[in-house]
Order: sequence, then structure tokens, then C-alpha cells
Amino acid sequence: MELRRPKKIELAVNLTPLIDCVFLLLIFFLLTSFLMEPEAVEIELPRSAYTEKLKPAEVVILLSREEKIYLGDSLVELNQLARILKERQKTLGLKRVEIRADAQVRLGFLFQVMDEVKNAGIEAVDLQTLPKPKEK
Repeated sequence: MELRRPKKIELAVNLTPLIDCVFLLLIFFLLTSFLMEPEAVEIELPRSAYTEKLKPAEVVILLSREEKIYLGDSLVELNQLARILKERQKTLGLKRVEIRADAQVRLGFLFQVMDEVKNAGIEAVDLQTLPKPKEK
């Protein structure tokens, strides 16, 4: 009497669909990360007839129309500005700061920011402006 042996069933996990899904997810996230733009602060610089080209400062302070203060990419409060600038002065040897203020910023607010910069021990403050268009 002949005994039948059961056929061996080969168990194999097909990884091809899994790899396809992983690559599709990778491509999706890479494309969406490149298409996302960082939020930019809109500033309309004031115009001046007397402008001077200076080399860029180590630190740039942006003052928005809504009177928000941006130090680099981060939003800071007015009462924190002097402390942060003192820290950067110690680490970077900061000597000069450039302020880019919107043309609609109150003059009083601009002077408050300049006072905080001076309180941090930084003496050189540059105000960035755009040249006035030449009259024809």
C-alpha cells in the first residue's frame, strides 16, 4: 500500500507590494515637503533718499506692521529681546544689529526696540531702507 505524502506548502511573504507602498509614501512626503513654503514676514521697507550700502549684520531684527518682533526666524517678545541679544553677544561676539522695520510701524515702537538693543550692550544699529525712485 502506497502512502501519499501531503504536498509541502511553501509559505512565502511577498514583499513587493510592501516595498511599493513604502516608496510611494517616501515620494509623497518628499514632494510635499519641497512644495511647502515657510511663512514669510511681509515687510514694506521705508524709502529714503539717503541710503548707504553696508555689509550684512550678524543678526537681523524684523519689525512687522502688526508690531511683532522676529529675530531670525523666531518670534520674540519685546521684554525678551535684550536677554536674547546678550546671549548671542556672548556666543557670537555680536557688535552690530540690522533692523528691518515696516514703513507702517509706529516710531515709538521702533525706539523701544532700539532701546532694548542698546540695553543688550550693542552700540551699532543699522536701519534698512530702500532707495527712493529717481525722478525723471
